[in-house]
Amino acid sequence: GDAVRLRFTFRSGEPAAFSIRGLVRWTRTSRSERGEPGFGLEILETDAATRTALLARIAESGPRAFIPRGPRP
Repeated sequence: GDAVRLRFTFRSGEPAAFSIRGLVRWTRTSRSERGEPGFGLEILETDAATRTALLARIAESGPRAFIPRGPRP
């Protein structure tokens, strides 16, 4: 996947901007039976404060794992 650096803030809660370095593992450009448009990110590097905030946010929102099986025949 492509290497990316993301800088973002959440709409509610934490006032600080977060920065993550990661790899894009999958993308979905339009809505389908598999879900909404989006992407999967493998986080490679972030600071301790960002890691703590992300883990708290994931715990609050109920994580949804998605691992694509690859192209359908």
